[in-house]
Amino acid sequence: MTKPAVTEQDLEDRRQRQEEWREFRKKFLYSQRRLAEALKISLRDLQYVEAGAVTPVADTLLRFRDLKNQCVAEARKQAA
Repeated sequence: MTKPAVTEQDLEDRRQRQEEWREFRKKFLYSQRRLAEALKISLRDLQYVEAGAVTPVADTLLRFRDLKNQCVAEARKQAA
């Protein structure tokens, strides 16, 4: 089976995701291992995402969004 071609848009999406995930980890003090566990993916998969080598499956993207929203809400609550 042939892999689908990777477009420029795919590469840009991966670059943006790399930055978003790294910034999240720094801001909320998550190690790669801790974030991988929270997202229920392997450490290696997380490293591939942060390297821009792969695009996560939809379930992982949803778990990341939910985790990020939860952390932002908690930070706002603590700041209030």
